[in-house]
Amino acid sequence: MEIAATLAFESVYEAWGRGDSARLSPEFVSAEALVKLKKVMADRKEEGLTFELKSLFTRRAEVVLTSAAEQSPLRLDEFTARITATAMRALLRNGKALHRDEAPEPFTEYWVFGRQNNCWKLRDILPRMDQECEDRSKDGAPGPAQIEWYWHS
Repeated sequence: MEIAATLAFESVYEAWGRGDSARLSPEFVSAEALVKLKKVMADRKEEGLTFELKSLFTRRAEVVLTSAAEQSPLRLDEFTARITATAMRALLRNGKALHRDEAPEPFTEYWVFGRQNNCWKLRDILPRMDQECEDRSKDGAPGPAQIEWYWHS
């Protein structure tokens, strides 16, 4: 499961970093998530926003929550992965930098996967929380109680 999460994460960020939704792979992303991601990328492009990504390094992908198909509204086995990575990211509008990291910065994301045809595929990316924390060597992110709340709300 961790390998599937890492491969999907790197595949999606490869597409984002190149601004090319054609690079989103159905091998790692469910059909529903593929539609959402392509729409978000098209909307950002229409707004003149581009995303640059350099030196992406996936530090860790760990399963933080699992759910059997019987408990899922979609009847899929599911898991949530906490993915920690570092990268130099930049957000530009019409070529002008709105934000640019000076060095690789750590970040954490929570991605939800479902098993389809015996393959784990990305279903959703949970909304980001405030990633800032006093100790920059630690990733600020939602804790297990917040993830549990998401799944049961």
